[in-house]
Amino acid sequence: MSLNMYFGEVQSQTQSMNAVCIATIQGMEQAIQSIDAFAVDTVLQGQTYSSAKAFFV
Repeated sequence: MSLNMYFGEVQSQTQSMNAVCIATIQGMEQAIQSIDAFAVDTVLQGQTYSSAKAFFV
């Protein structure tokens, strides 16, 4: 039994997965920045904002 691997295909799949991982990380970083901005906002107020802020912080 043998396993045949083709370098070009493996390299292409690796680059594709790398791009997916980078995009996922960037999306998560953007979500973190948005939550941080929401949590320190000084304009928003009220019970709904307080509840949401307590949930995220």
